[in-house]
Amino acid sequence: MKRFPKRLHVFLAALVLVACSKVDPVKDYVKIPLKDGNVLLGSIISKTDTSITLDTHSGKKSVKISEISFERISDFSEGLAAVLTGGRWGYIDTCGKLAINPRFEEALKFKEGLAPVRLGDKWGFIEPSGKQVIPFILNGAREFYDGMAAVKAGTKWGYLDTTCNLVITPRFVEGHNFFEGLTAVILNGELGYIDKSGQMVLKVNYDESYPFLQGLAEVVKDGKSGYINRQGRLVIDLQFSNAYPFSEGLAGIQTDEGLDTLLYGFIDTTGRMVIEPQFQYCFGFKEGLAMVVTGDKTGYIDKSGEMVIEPRFDLGFAFYEGLADVRIGDKWGYIDKTGRMVIDPQFDDVRSFNNGFARVQIGNKIGFIDKSGRRMFGMME
Repeated sequence: MKRFPKRLHVFLAALVLVACSKVDPVKDYVKIPLKDGNVLLGSIISKTDTSITLDTHSGKKSVKISEISFERISDFSEGLAAVLTGGRWGYIDTCGKLAINPRFEEALKFKEGLAPVRLGDKWGFIEPSGKQVIPFILNGAREFYDGMAAVKAGTKWGYLDTTCNLVITPRFVEGHNFFEGLTAVILNGELGYIDKSGQMVLKVNYDESYPFLQGLAEVVKDGKSGYINRQGRLVIDLQFSNAYPFSEGLAGIQTDEGLDTLLYGFIDTTGRMVIEPQFQYCFGFKEGLAMVVTGDKTGYIDKSGEMVIEPRFDLGFAFYEGLADVRIGDKWGYIDKTGRMVIDPQFDDVRSFNNGFARVQIGNKIGFIDKSGRRMFGMME
């Protein structure tokens, strides 16, 4: 477990010193809706893997976690998923056990060992044990990426590192995620990229700029997209009607050059067209395959451009952990990389697999399934 400094410096109109060890604990006074329609009101006084005990107006009451009705459930990240019950957010683990009591008004995903949570109009951060490591003093917060998290003090954004130190003083109008050690910012009306020390290392003269991925960043000027390298040099000319980040060495692009309609193809990091524009739409490569749309149907190609899963789905998304979510008619299921339907279409909404689980929905009921399609836990029980 990482160690955090006892004190945290946060800029709130001025630089203030906050002793994290003196933060008042959040009272676990909650409203717990049950699947039988009843509601429990009280303070959580104890918790086991299978139940929680509340101090209510009529005395102590225990309730099994399997009896709790979750109103919303997020995707899993780092072994935990945020759940909403009784208007408050907590977290469950991959066994469906309540890991962090529902006491927050908003809760984001755990990334790099920390999660942003909100109480009232202020944000803080917690670790997976539920311990609060940054108090509720921030005006905004985002999840950690690349070792940095954007935080808002007043109206400006700055950045924390994973040791809870404010390494970049809030002075930006927006707070984007870091990728490959850089993030795009606007400072004094100038567009550019800062490094993790907050230094502007690259100024760019474009209308839009996007994150660096695989050493290249998409930039846009006068409606055309191209790519720059980390030195700011335009290495792939502004020529595309639309462009996507590089993934697994290739990027999806849209071009109208010499064509009657706008079509998508793929280029490599030198700008060479390796898969000619021929698709109505595409996603980036993931696990060696890319989703493409042709003839209003979704299929999957490999990096040579060969159609390895014939277009027969009404919609589909990228492969994660060996499976891709696809829709036939109005129902969703999952296929493997041979195109075999391994979980039959039966869901009204789905998410990609993560940590061996996928969040699915039937009607207003949400739960999780494993890769065999077995229902694990959640509102679908």
